[in-house]
Amino acid sequence: MLLSTFSLGRKLDLDWHDVYDRAVDGDLPAPVYVGNRARWRTTDIESWLTAGCPTGSELSDDDYTRLQEVLLSELQEIDSRKETR
Repeated sequence: MLLSTFSLGRKLDLDWHDVYDRAVDGDLPAPVYVGNRARWRTTDIESWLTAGCPTGSELSDDDYTRLQEVLLSELQEIDSRKETR
């Protein structure tokens, strides 16, 4: 199963901003991309939690840029949904 930024935040009791920051800093397992969406494998997150939440190195510039673009796109979509309500 794959977790969205918001689902991962709920699972870790973090705001989506914190999920984003931790992902960029390399403090979460790397996401996978499904189209233009960042998702985290449940198995990766469970393994990471079991291992004591180790931190990794920062993302490469390309990975950082891609993650930033994907998450900003998701936020824009959510904002547009809020405006139509």
